[in-house]
Parts: sequence; structure tokens; C-alpha cells
Amino acid sequence: MEYQAILTAAKIFGPRKTNPHNIDYLFQVVRETRAAAFSKDALEARKRERSANAVEWIGDYMKGVYVPTARGVKRLHELSKRHRKTYETQYTDVRNLHVAHNVFV
Repeated sequence: MEYQAILTAAKIFGPRKTNPHNIDYLFQVVRETRAAAFSKDALEARKRERSANAVEWIGDYMKGVYVPTARGVKRLHELSKRHRKTYETQYTDVRNLHVAHNVFV
């Protein structure tokens, strides 16, 4: 189980050259599509499309919706860098030497 956690962290925080869909790629996509994908109108359209009774609850639901700002996305990306540093300093060697590859001593 702990091996799987290390491999998952590697997928999330590993370099783009080994995993092009890491967390940096996620934030890149969010920055590029934030205005359209995360707008209230886009959310409401998705909710209405997937719910037969949306007309009954959508108004109240939409009042409490948070729309991420460019600043908020940037802040989350900056916060993720701390976790990448933890992965790089504490888990990269474990992943490379013991989990993903067998090293014989």
C-alpha cells in the first residue's frame, strides 16, 4: 500500500519529462480554461444537463458557488510547490531505488 502512495506521488509531482500530465500540467490547463470551464454559467449548464429536476434547486445552489480567480489558482499552484519539495527531498530516492526499480546491493 505504501508503495502505491509513493508511485502516486511520483505521478503528481514528478518532472514533466517523465510524466507530462503532472500537477504543473493540471495548473496550466486550469489557467488556460478557467474563465470558460469554471464560470457560473458553465457550471449551471452542466448541472442542468445532468439533472432532470434542476429547475427545483439550481437557483439556491448557484448562490453559494465559488468561482476560482486567476490569483487563487496561482496561489494553489504555489502551495503545491511545497509538497513537490517534500516529495523530491524525501521520496524520490525511495521511489527510484526501491519502488520503481530493483537495486541490488
